[in-house]
Amino acid sequence: MTDIGREFVFATVILVATMVCVVALHLVVLPRVRRLLRRDESTLDESVVDGLVGPTYAAIALAGVYTASMRLSILEDRLSVIDRWATIGFVVIGFVALLRVLNALVSRYVQADAEGPRRDRLPDIGALRKVVNLALLVLLVTIVLGQFGVKITPLLTSLGIAGVAMALALQDTLANLFAGFYLLFDRPLRVGDYVKLENGDEGFVTDIGWRNTKIRPWANNVVIIPNSRLAGSIVVNHHLPEERQNVYVACGVGYDSDLEHVERVCVQVGREVMARVEGPTPNGNRSSASRSSANPTSTSALSCASGSSGFSTC
Repeated sequence: MTDIGREFVFATVILVATMVCVVALHLVVLPRVRRLLRRDESTLDESVVDGLVGPTYAAIALAGVYTASMRLSILEDRLSVIDRWATIGFVVIGFVALLRVLNALVSRYVQADAEGPRRDRLPDIGALRKVVNLALLVLLVTIVLGQFGVKITPLLTSLGIAGVAMALALQDTLANLFAGFYLLFDRPLRVGDYVKLENGDEGFVTDIGWRNTKIRPWANNVVIIPNSRLAGSIVVNHHLPEERQNVYVACGVGYDSDLEHVERVCVQVGREVMARVEGPTPNGNRSSASRSSANPTSTSALSCASGSSGFSTC
């Protein structure tokens, strides 16, 4: 057998071994991995594994073809071309795997978020997912062009200038977008919270979006606030750290009154009221006095919750 014949035989063995490896992964390894994930209830979602299956098979097949090609002396003149196309193939496979994993993780997170309480849900992130996919696609195209010898420096410079121009044109929109990220992940307020802003607006938070936040006041209308203004303002959240709040009730009495007796009466009345609602028993103190009266104050903690109409009751 000639040297070329042995090379072809060796290359054929490599290709057959590659196919056997792919079949073994598909018929033996993959089912066991899926059973292990179901049995151990692993946090690694099965959709992530499914997203990696195709790129893994493609990478193994490409590696087998590349290795077999390197063993053929008749292709020595085309090794540089083979290296270039193999590099492009591995880069494309890697980007496809990355996109599939990211989309699987985002889909899983969105599904878990939709199954949770409404006040903890995030807004639709479909547009954000498309932007990330587009950015990765642009990066992939630049890498492929670089492999073909295309100078990408002018292209990157043009993209940078275009990005700066778009950032300046969309300055307010981007400010609201990044403020929305802050509100959604830091969570100083959530859907259903009763908040009061420094400009006097107050009401229940009905929606937190990427651009603005909607608050429904007692008048039962909607106040739409840009996220950038909301993130930069002072907000009083009546639902944090808990829904229960202290309520101060001032009672004016004459100076000739027995303040200790008045205090006992205030506390007794407060306890009778609190016996009919949920909350701790009140206490009393003499907090202030005016020209015409002393002002004992009864303090208690009431639990304020959102009713069926969306307004709170204490």
